[in-house]
Formats: sequence, structure tokens, C-alpha cells
Amino acid sequence: MFPLVFAVAFACIAMVGIQDVFAQTDLQRAQNLVTCLSGRYPRLCKREWLAPEELKKAEAAEHVTPLSATKASCPRRSFNRLSPLKSERT
Repeated sequence: MFPLVFAVAFACIAMVGIQDVFAQTDLQRAQNLVTCLSGRYPRLCKREWLAPEELKKAEAAEHVTPLSATKASCPRRSFNRLSPLKSERT
């Protein structure tokens, strides 16, 4: 029984073609490109799906310093939330 199942599975893969089994849709490619170009999640980026010029852009995006790590980010305000508001003091 097992050899028959194996032979049928192999025949199906051969008829479909190995390329079609691992193919991705245009939507999946676009979502992957957005993920890669964001540079935020390098491990989720499927680099094998990218064209050579897209791969260069994705690698460059991974090395960009996020805005929150630069000195140009907004200054932080320190609020003491335990103190009463001015309206509550009077």
C-alpha cells in the first residue's frame, strides 16, 4: 500500500511541476516586499522571493537606525502621576 501511495504522490508532483508547488502569489510577494523593505523584521523576510534590486533595498533598510534611537526624536516629559492635579490641590 505504501509504495502505491508514494508513487501516486510522486506522479502528482511531477505533473504539477516542482516550481508550482513552491510558487507564491503576487499578493504574497507584495506583502513580503513590504515586510522586507520596512527593515523591522529581517527574519520574516523571504529573501529568495526578492529580485536582486529589491534585495539590495531590503538589506539597506535593515541597517537604517530607527528614529527613536536618534537624538532628533521627541523629548520625553517626566510626569509624576502620583501627585494631584492643580485643580485638585485647591
